[in-house]
Amino acid sequence: MPETTPNPSLSIPTKFGLVTSGTIVAFLILEFFLRLTETKYIIPLNCYRSDETLNHVFIPNKTCQFRTREWDIIYKINSLGFRDKERTIEKPPNTFRILMLGDSYTEGWGVEGNLTFSSLLEAKFNSGENKSKFEVFNMGVSSYSPIIEYLLIKNLGLRLNPDLVILNFDYGDFSDENSYSQFAVFDEKGLPIAVKPQAPTHLTETLERLEKINANEIIFETNKPNPLMYFLAKKSLLIRRLIENRQNQPKNLMEIFDKGANSDWELPKKHLKFIKELLDKNGVGFIVTIFPHKQHLKNQQYQAVFAKMEEELGQKSSITLLNLFNTLQKENINSLYYKYDLHGNKKFHRILAESLYEYLTQNKLVR
Repeated sequence: MPETTPNPSLSIPTKFGLVTSGTIVAFLILEFFLRLTETKYIIPLNCYRSDETLNHVFIPNKTCQFRTREWDIIYKINSLGFRDKERTIEKPPNTFRILMLGDSYTEGWGVEGNLTFSSLLEAKFNSGENKSKFEVFNMGVSSYSPIIEYLLIKNLGLRLNPDLVILNFDYGDFSDENSYSQFAVFDEKGLPIAVKPQAPTHLTETLERLEKINANEIIFETNKPNPLMYFLAKKSLLIRRLIENRQNQPKNLMEIFDKGANSDWELPKKHLKFIKELLDKNGVGFIVTIFPHKQHLKNQQYQAVFAKMEEELGQKSSITLLNLFNTLQKENINSLYYKYDLHGNKKFHRILAESLYEYLTQNKLVR
């Protein structure tokens, strides 16, 4: 039998070459896939317009597309100027009417109109054996905060003859409230009468960022990388995805109560009291919900912050408050929010609707 000679092992340069070529091939495949599947963002800015009293509003009867990497939905604005089904100003007989106020979380970024927690809550009430019919108006508008919501209730909300107003408060309200207060006009009693149609700096920066995303430009919210990585990122979508920071980091809520009368909490607290006084005067119930963003749930110490917010509102301001921190913390955090966006997904909206339904019925806050 002829003697066989085993194949010599591959040399180090050969191994290095194979690994390098394999890496390059894998990189090119991923790059091709990303470019093939990259989504062109469509932000529904055409559905909004500036307003002399409320700063900005939806355009009645407008329809817009809203598309990102994670959703593709349609905004349909009703004749009253909200992302909701068509409603009448006059309340039908034997109807319990709830107005749901809030920002983009209430408006429903990322979910279809019939899947917002406002819509789900209405469906849940009307699916039971209640003798009354329930209407839950979704009056959430992106970037709204208590000072604008006070004006919304005063100028339109009370005309709708509501039985209950629910205001959904989240950490974004702190920066919005302080910004809009700079553009506000007050009467002799210190009550807001208008918020001029000027955009806060943080909002214009967000809009500029979205325009850059659509233009496929590079976005670095932290320090710019070294020149080589910056050059590669301009050429490669994959490298760009790896080094750009798409997530907004939440403000340090631990500092909110540390500045006394100058704290970020003072303005929203004052304007929430204005809302309560206005609604009490007109015999309308009022509830505030507070809920965390994804980054807050990942840090257990924020539980104490939300407990402090509950104390400030519930005990010191006599406002009925529902703290949803513990409810959301029981869930898988990543299952509640979008991966590349701070907003809640369908499950988030479903849990909020279920929590509100349970709270309202158990505490007999609805007729």
